[in-house]
This record gives sequence, C-alpha cells and structure tokens, in this order.
Amino acid sequence: MNTPIADYHIHSKWSFDSESSLESIYEKAIQKGLKHIAITEHCFLVQEHMVQLLDRWGYVSNNGFNTDLDVLFGVELSLENKEIMWCLRNGVFGFWDIISGGVHGFEQYNLYPKEPISEYRNKFLMLPEKVEQLVRQYVAQTVTAINTGQLDVLVHPWDIFLLAGCTDQILLKLSHDLVKQAALHNTFIELNGGMLKNIYYLSAQMKINLEEFYVRFLQICSGYDVKFVYGSDAHEVDEIGVPNFLPAIKSKLRFAAHSELTQRTNERRNENEKLCIL
Repeated sequence: MNTPIADYHIHSKWSFDSESSLESIYEKAIQKGLKHIAITEHCFLVQEHMVQLLDRWGYVSNNGFNTDLDVLFGVELSLENKEIMWCLRNGVFGFWDIISGGVHGFEQYNLYPKEPISEYRNKFLMLPEKVEQLVRQYVAQTVTAINTGQLDVLVHPWDIFLLAGCTDQILLKLSHDLVKQAALHNTFIELNGGMLKNIYYLSAQMKINLEEFYVRFLQICSGYDVKFVYGSDAHEVDEIGVPNFLPAIKSKLRFAAHSELTQRTNERRNENEKLCIL
C-alpha cells in the first residue's frame, strides 16, 4: 500500500496547541478523500486534562457524528517524561484506540546553548559536544517505550536532531537499535508530514542536505521490514491529509493497511484487559 489514505496524527482543540473542532476535522478529512484518521491529543498527567480527554469521547457519542470516516481516538505521549513512562509501562493508557509517542526534547539535560544561534527554532539547537549524549539518551528512552509493548506508533523519529540541522553519523548508527526493536514489537513508524516540510525549509536555510540523511534512515527502516503509517501532525485543519511531496520516498515504503494497525491496537487493548482482570 504505497498511497496512504489515512492520517493517523491530527490534533483538535483538546490539545493545548490547536483550536480545530472535531466537526471541522471530519469535514476536511472527507474533503481530502481520507478513509481513516486518528485524533491523537497531547497528554498531560493532570486530572483536569485527563477529564477533558475523556469528555471528548462523551462529546462525540452525544452528538452522534455519522461520517464515512473510521476515526480512532488516542494520545501523543512525550517519552522523555518519567511520569508518562510509568503510566505507559503500567497500561494506564491502554483503553485508547491508538497510543503514539515520541521524544519531544531534553531541556532538563542542559544540552542546548543559552544564547540563540539561529533565528529558526532555537530550542532545537544543541551544543555540538553533547550531541552523542543526547542521541544515546533519545534512543534509550524510545527503546524503553517500545519494549513496553504499549506503543502503537513512534512519531516523528529524529526530528529534534534534524530540526537542529544535525546529521551526525551516530544517528544512523544507533538507528539500527531503535528500528530493530520497533520491528520486534510491531511498533509502526510514522512518516511525519510536518517534519518533512521543515526538512525542505531547513535544507535551504542551513544549506544541509537533510533529505538525503532522512532517506538513509528510511532505508534502514525498510531493511528491518518495519511498517509505516502517515501522520500529518496537523494542528490546523488545512494541514490534514497526505501531501504530494517526496514521492520517491513514499513509493519505497511499506505502509500498513488500516486493518493491520487496528489489529495491533486491539491486541494491545485485549492484553491490558486481561491484566486488569488478574
């Protein structure tokens, strides 16, 4: 399946950084010809936010949305968060339709310059002498999450490095450790639309061939026969859907069928239900 008809990474107004209503998301997805979508909200372990996410389900049920879309409701987890990781290991998120996650930053490790050195996304720029430390920490956190068996989709892999213009060879070297575990635990890897757009922009701004590096990473993924899903990472409705960029990349990847994703998530949910009974 080389032409995705699904978008498994969309944010609504239940995320802190989006104002999109569920109605507008559904309307845009149908307009774009999508058959399946996943609405994956940022998750914070505070009672008020957890209640809001649960209210979203009630809102959908009470309003009786009837569409031709197959809609999954889930969360996007920040894997660098220790409390999030504890919850992931203990099946706290097990009732969601889809659990996605990725590392979003390591500010607490003091790896970033104190003074801005670029006008673009300064927070992603890191101290060169600490890159290897950060890469190893990134892989360790990600592999730990994958090994729980709870993570359905690994989102935007390596983005905090690519957005910093970092293409150090250690990223490719340690990619094998990361991807091997994803294949072992049947965790899908996301081709992230937002990140790919930024790769084009930054390649021109920094004069670094980020696209070539990312293609090499995807080739490593293909070598382990991992399955991909597409996610736009849309925070606005106009970003929803599969864009017509990087056709050479898309044609060489194995995108999971929707049934493969739902089979994986159903197996995960059934296992969690068994643990609750025990």
